Amino acid sequence: MYGTGMGTLRVVLHETQSRPVSVWEVTGDQGDQWLQGQVPLTTSSSFQIYIEGVRGSDYRSDAAIDDFEYTSTACTLMPAGATPATPTGTVPTTPAFTGPTPTPGPFDCDFESGLCGWLQLTDDDFNWSRNQGVTGSSNTGPSTDHTTGNGYYIYVEASGQSANRTARVMSPLVMPASRNCLQFWYHMYGDDVGTLNVYIRVGTIVGNPLWTRSGTNGDRWVLAQIPVVGLTMYSVVLEGVRGDGFRGDIAVDDVSMLTGDCPPVVVTPAPSASPTSVTCNFESDGICGYQQIVVTPAPSAPPTSVTCNFESDGICGYQQSQADDFDWTRGSGGTGTTTTGPSTDHTLGTNSGYYMYIETSSPRQPGDKAVLRTPSFPQDNQAHCIEFYYHMFGDHIGDLKVFYVPTQSGSFPAPLWELSGDQGDHWYLGQVTVPGDQAFYVEFEAVRGQSFRGDIAIDDVTVRDGACSDPGSCDFENGPCTYTNDPNDDFDWTENRGTTGSSGTGPTTDHTTGTAQGTYYYLETSSPRQPGDVARFVSQEFAPTSGTSYCLSFWYHMLGNGVGALHVVIREKSGPEIYVWSLFGSQGNQWLQAKVPVSSNDIWQISFDGSRGGNIRGDISIDDIVLDMQPLQGCTLQPSGATPAPPTMSPTQSSMAIDCSFENDTCGWIQATDDDFDWRRQQGTTDTTQTGPSADHTTGSGYYVFIETSTPQVQGDAARIVSPYVSPGTNMCLKFWYHMYGTHVDTLNVYVQTGPALGTAVWTRTGTQGDQWFEGLVQVTNGGQYNLVFEGTRGASYRGDIALDDVTFVPGDCPQVVVTPAPSSTPTTQTCDFENQNLCGYTQDGTDDFDWTWSTGGTGTTSTGPSADHTYGTAAGHYMYTETSSPRVPGDIARLISPTFQSSVNSYCAEFWYHLYGPHIGSLNVYTRRQGNLGTAVWSMSGDQGNQWYVASVTLDSTTEFQLVFEGVRGSSYRGDIAIDDITVSSGACVAPGDCDFENGPCTWTNTQTGDEFDWIEGTGATSSPSTGPPSDHTLGTGQGTYMYIESSTPRVPGDRARWESELFPGSQQSRCMSFWYHMRGTDIGTLTVYVNSGASDQTVWQLSGDKGNQWLNGKVAVSSATSYQVVFEAVRGSGYQGDVAIDDLAFTEGTCASK
Repeated sequence: MYGTGMGTLRVVLHETQSRPVSVWEVTGDQGDQWLQGQVPLTTSSSFQIYIEGVRGSDYRSDAAIDDFEYTSTACTLMPAGATPATPTGTVPTTPAFTGPTPTPGPFDCDFESGLCGWLQLTDDDFNWSRNQGVTGSSNTGPSTDHTTGNGYYIYVEASGQSANRTARVMSPLVMPASRNCLQFWYHMYGDDVGTLNVYIRVGTIVGNPLWTRSGTNGDRWVLAQIPVVGLTMYSVVLEGVRGDGFRGDIAVDDVSMLTGDCPPVVVTPAPSASPTSVTCNFESDGICGYQQIVVTPAPSAPPTSVTCNFESDGICGYQQSQADDFDWTRGSGGTGTTTTGPSTDHTLGTNSGYYMYIETSSPRQPGDKAVLRTPSFPQDNQAHCIEFYYHMFGDHIGDLKVFYVPTQSGSFPAPLWELSGDQGDHWYLGQVTVPGDQAFYVEFEAVRGQSFRGDIAIDDVTVRDGACSDPGSCDFENGPCTYTNDPNDDFDWTENRGTTGSSGTGPTTDHTTGTAQGTYYYLETSSPRQPGDVARFVSQEFAPTSGTSYCLSFWYHMLGNGVGALHVVIREKSGPEIYVWSLFGSQGNQWLQAKVPVSSNDIWQISFDGSRGGNIRGDISIDDIVLDMQPLQGCTLQPSGATPAPPTMSPTQSSMAIDCSFENDTCGWIQATDDDFDWRRQQGTTDTTQTGPSADHTTGSGYYVFIETSTPQVQGDAARIVSPYVSPGTNMCLKFWYHMYGTHVDTLNVYVQTGPALGTAVWTRTGTQGDQWFEGLVQVTNGGQYNLVFEGTRGASYRGDIALDDVTFVPGDCPQVVVTPAPSSTPTTQTCDFENQNLCGYTQDGTDDFDWTWSTGGTGTTSTGPSADHTYGTAAGHYMYTETSSPRVPGDIARLISPTFQSSVNSYCAEFWYHLYGPHIGSLNVYTRRQGNLGTAVWSMSGDQGNQWYVASVTLDSTTEFQLVFEGVRGSSYRGDIAIDDITVSSGACVAPGDCDFENGPCTWTNTQTGDEFDWIEGTGATSSPSTGPPSDHTLGTGQGTYMYIESSTPRVPGDRARWESELFPGSQQSRCMSFWYHMRGTDIGTLTVYVNSGASDQTVWQLSGDKGNQWLNGKVAVSSATSYQVVFEAVRGSGYQGDVAIDDLAFTEGTCASK
């Protein structure tokens, strides 16, 4: 226990029938030594021992333990002063709930005569209440209990509480069992419903929720069943978390704990509840005796259904096909690959629940198929609805298909349902109707996409008697069908019956039944809603309409002097949002019919977007949506005044100026209202050292705008600043200067916003770019009205300030970049980013076999070429590439020729970015053409280098005028697209490949974009932490010189890695010697490693750990590879913040050398 901020170390004894008691306790700094502790234990029942560490006043409070021994002999207390001041309950550092200690007792409870053996916990904010009938607030909570229809239940009363306050109730102790089933009924109804969590508590330790639900589930009781495995005694904790407003009552009833697997349940409804049904959740391997169960619904009951949630190892009798390429996998939590697959299942909504998914990592190849087959369903001569939840998240998602297969024939036609590509990190509902005129089974076929980030998952597959509702149609009598609330809007659409909660607004009945028992969906505009808040209700995805139009019909109710707007929006997968129907203000106390033609040549969704008006009397309702997919006949806009218009978006005046230097104000730019914090106008430095600019760009003494990332902002917070409206017009060029400097800098995005949703960024930059201003150029082409939006996001901590200055918006194409240096700066530079169609004067060679292609997004072939350009980093940016599909043949050549460079200087440096991805990549060669002759290539690279952009540089002799020529050679097949972008030619020779003293930037070295936890950053002078890092660089030996280093302060944790990688070097049989200088001072220094990466794996060639003193030391190591390779510096953060590692003066020479 060594440290000036040391806290407390305790030994806690917990006997089975008693409260935990501290029996040994030591507090404060005990010196830099291992000491022996000893404590006598006297017990009368079985017990557990907890070792509890309590954090002290600051971070210098690390406590360690080792070498436990438990004997049956007597001993004395050691040290003698380790007696606790008073016996105390344990307060573990893992999540724990204090309060009453549970005892064995009756677990099952219907709350008719009290709380049975359940106890209110005391470390929460308020208590659960026992209640009969309705709760105290309208439009939330149940109207009856679940047990009898006139009995009792428990609930959390949301009135009088603030958001996120919690109420917890704990069960009696449950005896150990290999497997139990926790079963209860819950009711979560109201516009402001928060969260219901279920925990398993052992002693005082609870960990993460075992089960969780959030948001309204409608005015009905819902059954929950949760498998529980307990190897020691435990209790169950129910936690209700209050939402944003008073309409958030959560109720629970009929709690029971069953021994063994969760069984099929026969539900006997309360009076006036829904009719009898039989449910199977397949928790047991016996699959509920599925083939023997015959379900006879009560008269006019809803169709019966069977659901598989994959919580059991038997996966409900589903079978892997033997005729595919690989198998589906049963998983929980995340899949094995980042940025693809779900992080929780759909059933439980936690990482404890299970789902089925395809693992697309190696050895899987593009096009590999995995097929999962349901059990066979008997012939019953009625249609069935197959409902399932799917998750398709990742850059390289392939296809998911659903097939209906008659059992006898075993053959099937085209899929009845299919979807491709990235759908975002979200579970969606899918539906398909199948016939029952013969026995059948259903197959789920997933096809692997072009790369390993393509995991596809399914969960909660339900086979229900009766046809599905028509796609896109819904009367809401049995739920929202395939409509879901958008998780990225401001609030949700809510299911309702009868009146809404505010007078003078909303309907009194639904439209379908015309009674108070019928169901509709509406917007509740009472507090905490604010004017302009938007709720979006989104359909499933639909295939392109192929040139025809469908007819969308629905009924709407818009009553009240505070009604805002209702829009119908077509959300295209790869295009803008299209407003097709809009209506504003009160339309009277009546249900009215709307019609609108809808069509799209892209995959599309319908979104009902409702916005809150000026006050609480603004409830908007919808009902009876019908999407007629027959060819359009007689579908005209209804009402005729519902002409589509973009939503009101700030700013609303188009006369304000977009051009802004921020010297007097923010001109026409205003802060967005749907983000987390605001941009600030600033002069001079920001309030935090080692981040943000020291002066503006315009004058050096003026103003700019920036995001301040210090407290209270947290990681992921976004700030957006929005331009005035831009009217439709010709091509425009957005020019701006940006400054992104600091170890925690995250992302700057530019959007062209055409509706309420931002859409996809058209330009993006991430991570520190050094302490300097850079110019950004974005070509904007849009046929409609739009806003420009700058978005800055906060990184992991406070050194992440991002700044903007000198924004201009001019007609025409963005120009070729020409940088005229300040005195003593680098020589004049010319850059071509290919954002203009004139290609900066580059031309196609008329003597080659084919031409380079100007492109955006992906190329026309999967598994080759880039998906985004290098300049913008998005699909909106442009680059040049060679399209190697037919009619191209191996060896075909395409050449791109630059304008002529004069012989005004002795040499030029050409730097460019290239992308060589695909199994059949040929070669990229660079020549200098003089008097029409190519000569010998001055740079060349061949073969697949992976799906990323690399930088290269080459020195060009300029004693005579010349042209730069880029030659792409087609490889053995069509997956060989080669791309180039961002060509920069500057006067003066390049530094040798790999050499860098960091005085003019990072040369051709970059931070790794994936595979590490943080970045190397540019440093001058001392780093920000005392007793670590260098006081000056190595090159100049002054506080003005530059080096690269890792900042190991918060939020970094031990083991975090930062990787710094070179350009791609060509393979060679000859070794090169890399010399570098390193500085490793501090008590918490971790490890610095040098790797050679040739594509397959890292090869360690040099490594050093620990404090090496306050000095720059020289390292040398021989590097070589027969294939192309990169050199990587990896620094691993040590045990604390005094662990800054720095490097400087990297230099390569031909030949080998001894490591040091």
